[in-house]
Amino acid sequence: MTKYFADVSSFQPDNLGFFQGLVNAGVSGIMIKTTQGSPDGDNYLNPKSTNQARNALAAGMNVGFYHYFLASSVADSINEAKFFEQSVVNLGFGKYITIVLIRQLHYICVELVGIL
Repeated sequence: MTKYFADVSSFQPDNLGFFQGLVNAGVSGIMIKTTQGSPDGDNYLNPKSTNQARNALAAGMNVGFYHYFLASSVADSINEAKFFEQSVVNLGFGKYITIVLIRQLHYICVELVGIL
């Protein structure tokens, strides 16, 4: 049986009905865009991520998180990783999870994927 997951960001709703609709359509899990950049850069934190995670879990979905990676140096990379890790901890999830980073260059995504 094919397993489907959805990429969710602040552009999608955060209410329970949205996630129940995904489950009814055969989607079993979501990846939530939680952060982008670092506190010294974009400093983007998805304002809906807490409700999205809670309601997806309430709908019985598997939930994972990802960070939109923009770093241009090793120091930037470290800052972004710490920013992402802290955001997931602040959502109430442990810091010992596998993370997903996405880097987009000219519409091509390269994903470093882990199992959450």
